[in-house]
Amino acid sequence: MKKIYVLILLFGIGKLMYSQEGAVCDEAFAFCNDFGSRATVVSGGTAQNGPDYGCLQTQPNPIWNVLQIETAGDIDLRISQVDGSGGGIDVDFICYGPFNNPTTPCNTGQLTAANTIACGYSSSAIETLTISNTQVGEYYIILITNFSEQSGVLTFEQTNIGGELDCSITCKVTVSEDQTICINSNFTINTVLGHPGMQASAQYKWFKNNVEILGETNPLLEVTSTTVSVTPDTYRVEVDADNCDVPAEDSIVLSFVDVFSNFLLTNISPINICDDDNNGFSSAINLTQNETEIANLENATDYTFTYYTDAALTNRITDPTNFENTVINLQPIYVNIVHKTFIGCNETTSFDVIINETPKFEVSDNLYTCINLPLEIKTFNIVNPQGNYTYSWTDTNGIEVSNTDVLNTTDSGDYTVTATSTSLSGFTCTSTNTVSLYPAEPATITDLIVNEYWREDNFSLDVKITGIGIYEYALNDIDGPYQEDSYFINVAPGVHEVFVREIHGCGITSRVVEILGFSSFFTPNDDGINDIWKVQGITFNPLAKIYIFDRYGKLMTQFFPYQNQGWDGFYRAAPAPEADYWFTAEMVDYKGEPIIRKGHFSLIRTNN
Repeated sequence: MKKIYVLILLFGIGKLMYSQEGAVCDEAFAFCNDFGSRATVVSGGTAQNGPDYGCLQTQPNPIWNVLQIETAGDIDLRISQVDGSGGGIDVDFICYGPFNNPTTPCNTGQLTAANTIACGYSSSAIETLTISNTQVGEYYIILITNFSEQSGVLTFEQTNIGGELDCSITCKVTVSEDQTICINSNFTINTVLGHPGMQASAQYKWFKNNVEILGETNPLLEVTSTTVSVTPDTYRVEVDADNCDVPAEDSIVLSFVDVFSNFLLTNISPINICDDDNNGFSSAINLTQNETEIANLENATDYTFTYYTDAALTNRITDPTNFENTVINLQPIYVNIVHKTFIGCNETTSFDVIINETPKFEVSDNLYTCINLPLEIKTFNIVNPQGNYTYSWTDTNGIEVSNTDVLNTTDSGDYTVTATSTSLSGFTCTSTNTVSLYPAEPATITDLIVNEYWREDNFSLDVKITGIGIYEYALNDIDGPYQEDSYFINVAPGVHEVFVREIHGCGITSRVVEILGFSSFFTPNDDGINDIWKVQGITFNPLAKIYIFDRYGKLMTQFFPYQNQGWDGFYRAAPAPEADYWFTAEMVDYKGEPIIRKGHFSLIRTNN
């Protein structure tokens, strides 16, 4: 079976008699098996710059053609050209392919030697083109030139049984896919012709549900609806063109919906923030927390929410989950909402971000109560409040014990006071402080540690106690002065009384301590000063006994210091010589433990 495609070419001089179709690549002339013939005009110019024209040394009077494969296989074409009387006219060609689009290769540099299928530039009126192993849907672009510049008829004849061409390319129109569209939005139905060559003679008619829409003759149709579709609407376009035996048509089904009917777009709850710094600004504000409220009965995840700081929706908030307000105290936030699937579905709304002050206040100092004394009411007060707040005091069990700015209590323990501020809209911010009522009691003295150096000074006394409270210490005088440190230095030998006072008035505890000491020298010259050497601070130790020896170990004397005895510097009624002497003291210390102390001192004779 032969398939013949005939083009009648009328070559004029500088004048288009019918159409410019085919003069440039991206307006190539489409043809197929049942095309028939067509009168056309060659412009008389030269083919466009850019493509690799292979064997075509010249490209006069170009006419571009495009074909599409409907059935895979080899295609053999016999290309011939004759004049009006049937005489042969030189015909030349070049074929490119395969491509997946009829126009894109023209403008993207794909008409190259690598994509050249075949090329013919002989003086013959007949050329043969073989396209091997074609696949369904492929496009091939063929340039025909007329070196003789004579009017005539161009014929394509398929000489084999194999692949077949797709005739829909010569008269075809497609529209957008079926869509769901929101009411009150505009949707444009776009048409795409099978090939741009149809455009010059294309005539359009539009139909809605098979009823013609009068006056709509453009390739685009703008559609809108103010009501929700009960049933979908079908829009159909018919396109008639010179190369169409019957008009091409295609249709689209549109459904109009209202995806915002359940949305809450007014009176949205503000986002209230408690400002810890009370400077009117806050960070890390999550604006998306209102999306569920706005979506109301709808699923918020089906929509995209975009946030702005201005009503014109120009200043976009890039991270709405971590927003920091730029307007002090109160800032409007504007939201654009778009359905993720349906077309033209968007709404806008707004809500406020309100920065609320957090209560700032202080509480009076911690207090103490004496558990050894009758119960006494202790009072805690709010100090320096910076606003009008309400208060709630709770104990460690969470039980409220006061709801004013004062707490009166007799029970020791920790108390938490919560201050609450309330905005005009009823939003509350809180802050807390904790105070303590500590129990206190008189101290129990558990030990008195004396560092004895057996000299007249440089003794220290460390007072050890137990008890709950805060204590201060005094020596020998109940009225003080008192010191915070329990450690005394430079304590003279002798009998001392230690006083420990609880500073909150819970009582004073005392204890007597005996510090033993002796003089490092004495001068027995009857002047009343240092005439007697004796041990100090052991007067109430009746078992204490002192032995004195000279340097050779000879016992010079012995005595009992509790009788206030000492050595007057005589040995057997005669003055002992001036020298160093050694002593041994046997006694019981302030703890009741037997101890022995040894040391030495000097006897110095001076004149009065």
